[in-house]
Amino acid sequence: MKRLFLTASLDTDNVAESVSKHINISGKLKTALILTPVEAEQQIGLKTWEGEEREALNRANFSTFDYTITGKNITQIKSDLNGIDVLYISGGNEFYFREKCNESNFEIFVKEFVDSGRPYIGTSCGSIMAGKDISATLKLNDLTCLKHPVDTRGFNLVDFSILPHWGLEDFKTGYTSEGFEDMYKTNRSLVAINNYQYIEVIGDNYRIVDLRKEKL
Repeated sequence: MKRLFLTASLDTDNVAESVSKHINISGKLKTALILTPVEAEQQIGLKTWEGEEREALNRANFSTFDYTITGKNITQIKSDLNGIDVLYISGGNEFYFREKCNESNFEIFVKEFVDSGRPYIGTSCGSIMAGKDISATLKLNDLTCLKHPVDTRGFNLVDFSILPHWGLEDFKTGYTSEGFEDMYKTNRSLVAINNYQYIEVIGDNYRIVDLRKEKL
C-alpha cells in the first residue's frame, strides 16, 4: 500500500516531526535525499534550501544521505539505493528533474519503491512530481536549463496536481497572474497546500494535515 507525504516545506513548524510521527518511526530510517531538482537552481545562482530540509529530517529521526540521479542509469541507481527505508525528493525545478528522470529511468525505481509500501516524502518539486501532470507550474520555473523539449508528465502516484507554497508572497505572481491560464482547465484536479500543510496519502485515500491544528 502506497504511503506518500507531500509537503511544501519540511522546515516549517515541525512538519518533518509530524511526518515522522505518521510514519511511526521506530529507530533511525535510512533516507535517500534526492537533491537533483536543486541542481538547476544552483546553475543560475539561486539560494537553495536543501541544508534546512536535511537538518529538519535529521532532527525528526531520519538518517539521511545526499544523492543525485544525474549521470546515473537505472542499474546504478537501484544498486546505490538498495536497502533504503525512505525516499525523499527535494524542492527545485521539476522540469529539470523530469528530464533527469527520463535520462536515468529513475521513474522505474520510484514506482517500484512506492509499490513496496515504503514511504515517499516530497517537498515542493518532489510533491509536484507525485501528480500525473506538472504543467500547472510551467510559469514558475526557469526552463533555459533544459536540453530537451519540456516534458510535463509526473510520476502519476496520485490523480491530482499539487500546488505547494499556496499563499506565500514569493509565489503570488506566478500563481495568480502568470500561471493561472495553465491551471484553469476542467480536466485538471488541483490540490493547493501552504507551508504549514502536507498531503498524507495512504493507499487510494488522502487527507491534508495542517500543523496549525495538529498537536504533536
